[in-house]
Amino acid sequence: MFAACVFFLPAGYAQSSDVTMSFLPTVTVPIGPTLGDGLPFFDIGGGGSIRGELAPGFARWLFGRAFIDYELLPINGSSESLSVVYGGGALGASFSPAPRFALRASAGGGIYMAVADVGTVRNPFVEGGAELLLRLSPTFAAGLGARYKYLTVPGDSLYQGLSVQLGVVYDLAGSRKGTDIRLTPDLGAVFPLFFSFYDKNPLGTALIVNDESLPIEKVKVLFYAKQYMDAPRLSAEFDKLAPGASKEIPVYALFNDAIFRVTEGTKAAGELTLEYYYLGRKTTKTVPITLNVQNRNAMTWDDDRKAAAFVTAKDPLVLGFAKGLASMVRNEAGTAAVSSEFRTALAIYQALRA
Repeated sequence: MFAACVFFLPAGYAQSSDVTMSFLPTVTVPIGPTLGDGLPFFDIGGGGSIRGELAPGFARWLFGRAFIDYELLPINGSSESLSVVYGGGALGASFSPAPRFALRASAGGGIYMAVADVGTVRNPFVEGGAELLLRLSPTFAAGLGARYKYLTVPGDSLYQGLSVQLGVVYDLAGSRKGTDIRLTPDLGAVFPLFFSFYDKNPLGTALIVNDESLPIEKVKVLFYAKQYMDAPRLSAEFDKLAPGASKEIPVYALFNDAIFRVTEGTKAAGELTLEYYYLGRKTTKTVPITLNVQNRNAMTWDDDRKAAAFVTAKDPLVLGFAKGLASMVRNEAGTAAVSSEFRTALAIYQALRA
């Protein structure tokens, strides 16, 4: 029944929801009915449960459950027992105090069929329970819980007791858990003239959005353009991004000299890589980027300080030219009223005008 419901869900809805299957061995602890001396009519028994759960993507703290249970209830002081098969459903809510833990409560009911030597009976039952989940990985979790069951018969109850369960929970979408993270880059044009500028100043930004139900941890963002970089440049690193949260980070690049070979505007391939951990599993997501690389002499004049990019004070030719003029000024006699620095600057100016 549960599998059929999941199969007929709309594709987009099913993809955004959490669907799990659980296999839970059971120990039954009877509470009632009791005999005249207060002794429970049934003894401690056992059984098992198979259940499926669906938590909708728009409210993952809610869940619906369909289950089939089997329990063998020994009759106290007798070799006979009662076999009970349950089929039903429940609704519940979940709270996660930490990423790996979840506290859950549920209530529901259904129909049971009890079989004994004297015959068979079918009637409704109601139940309520609580559970602790430990998420071992994105795919598997361990569950420990207890459910109280009340089996009705006309005018009375056939059985009241606790079903204590310990088992494993399998997430049908566990292989893709932790991948619902969006990385959206917004990069500007690259000007080779400022190739070292981008190592400390961002060439754009990237928006990270966590659409998962749990936080991602140890987050790193790296940028790489193979044609013009020797290695990926770490742009951002932080400890955690909460579920539903977003973070805008700067994107840095350390270009090499190859970028100066661009004589005309061109496009180049790059990539933005997001690394993070989800429930202890490392995940890497890469987003391809097209870089708009301008020609090596292009620039924008939004900041007049960019003119300094054309200053090559340590170029050997520039150094030789300046030192030669400074030597000529020092060798010439000049008035003491004018400093040697001013006369050197004036000489360079006149030489450049020539």
